[in-house]
Amino acid sequence: MKTEQLKPALIVNAGGQSRRMGRPKALLPTPPDGRPLIAHVVRRLARLNLTRLIVVTNDPDMPAQAGLPLGTIYVPDAYPGTGTLGGIATGLQQVGGWAIVVACDLPLVSADLFELLSGLAVQQDAGGEHWDAVVPIVGGYEEPLHALYHRRCLPAIEARLAQGERRVISFLGEVRTCYVPEAELRRADPLLHSFVNANTPQEWQAALPFLDLRQDEVRSPTVERTTDTMRARTPVDLEQYLTEERIEAQLIHDIGHTPTVPAAAAVLGVEADQIIKTLLFLIEPPDPPGAAPVVVISNGERRIDKRKLAERFGVNKKRVSLAAAETVLATLGYPAGGVPPFGHITAVPVLVDASVASLETRYGGVIFGGGGDDRTMMRLTVAELLRVTGAELAEVS
Repeated sequence: MKTEQLKPALIVNAGGQSRRMGRPKALLPTPPDGRPLIAHVVRRLARLNLTRLIVVTNDPDMPAQAGLPLGTIYVPDAYPGTGTLGGIATGLQQVGGWAIVVACDLPLVSADLFELLSGLAVQQDAGGEHWDAVVPIVGGYEEPLHALYHRRCLPAIEARLAQGERRVISFLGEVRTCYVPEAELRRADPLLHSFVNANTPQEWQAALPFLDLRQDEVRSPTVERTTDTMRARTPVDLEQYLTEERIEAQLIHDIGHTPTVPAAAAVLGVEADQIIKTLLFLIEPPDPPGAAPVVVISNGERRIDKRKLAERFGVNKKRVSLAAAETVLATLGYPAGGVPPFGHITAVPVLVDASVASLETRYGGVIFGGGGDDRTMMRLTVAELLRVTGAELAEVS
């Protein structure tokens, strides 16, 4: 039940150095009128009930070049050298309540999606307390620069910074955080285009065709093509696959809302290390055409080190990227957030991180992976995982 009408500020983080792009991302010209990307982002969110606009930037020329409204507040990073975490803290110092926090490189950011997130922000948790943060989960990872934060988060962030912490998600466990799973996000943004960012010239070129469309046209043509040509597989399909292939694994249905590894571990009553994640990466070869998909399976809260993955395939780190949700569905057949470690519609090379293999002598070798959707998990053993996937072991986390 809503307890208040949300009137957030908008904080745009433009403090990065844009090394991978080679020029300031915030000032990239957007079609059809050449408006700077940062102004384009603000315009897409302008219909929200915003109280003020704050830009965190260390560029003294930004106010003159950004093309933003009069009254925009430009603030330099109050915590130099601390990255995104310091940028969020800097922005929250300028507000008294809720703030939408976005990066400046989100060309397809969706006001519809932020209306959904804002609706969650004014609700209460199970204990009757107000949320302090509303954070989407996409591909199994938090999206901290596409989220809402209340000023109440500031002490927790500042405490982490004082400890020398730089991880942007490090404070979320210290505040009341509402994690929003992909199934919920897709109600407002079916293909999750809002999370597309432009870190490289290639990513920018891929986004440009969509910028010529009105915001309400961005979704529908692609959604219609997707639903006409593809049906997402479900736990029912996975159960049939397990039976046909005589795989020793069991599905655990209706486990509830478990958008993060710790949440899934808590519901199942197991250790976080026993939760495995099946991720799809794209490896762009030095000589095009096309990027090659590879499935990487890791466990717990470990993050895949793109540098190690790049070294494994003999390419530059910039040529390794986590596949978008629609690519995951088209390639593997299951929606991101519920992808099982096998039974995919396409034969894709599989790498299993050495950390997963090490569990064969712990916890009885029992692990839990995706079960076909975001409310189903699969119980199996490390030995069975390696047998069925025929995966190569590699240290990539």
